Amino acid sequence: MPFEPTDTAIHETYHRKVKMKASLFVIARRMMIAFLLLSYQTCLYAQTVKERKVTSPNAAVYFEIGGPATSWFSVTGEVCFYRFFRGNLFHSSRVSIGSTLAPIDRYYLPISTKLLMFESNHHIEVGTGLSILLKQVKGDEGFSVQFPASPVVMTFALGYRYEPQKGGFQFRFAYSPFYEFTTGKLYPGVGISGGTSF
Repeated sequence: MPFEPTDTAIHETYHRKVKMKASLFVIARRMMIAFLLLSYQTCLYAQTVKERKVTSPNAAVYFEIGGPATSWFSVTGEVCFYRFFRGNLFHSSRVSIGSTLAPIDRYYLPISTKLLMFESNHHIEVGTGLSILLKQVKGDEGFSVQFPASPVVMTFALGYRYEPQKGGFQFRFAYSPFYEFTTGKLYPGVGISGGTSF
């Protein structure tokens, strides 16, 4: 004879299901509250860290005479990839890539990384990078002078940069020597640039 559940058994099963659903609802609600609190705390921490770091433009574009492109005139784009905490000697780190516009006797593609010091509108800038030879100028396309023969040269920079913390007009002046891997020679150089940061 098959077993038939009594009204009491059905009632108890129903109540167990209701209690289980209620418990799951409570657990889900608590997890949601914990998630929201964690998210809120994370946002507060991120905001605090952001407020504790220096104010710096995100990017810059400038035109340069001389510099790592070793040319009469070049253009460079730059981005800020790290900002240091306030009160630190260091301000921010930058990465840039440029291109020769008016060559002396070669077209170069300079790629550089720079470190800025001091939390103000005035910075000491140090940097290094590589300039990659793109094209040799022939005939009367440029003024021929003695420059490195290597397809890649290592560049350096030590100079001054004026850059408002909230962006705007930017000015740079740097001693910019470059090292030739083939001969081991170090060539002197300077760079003067002006542009905008934002």
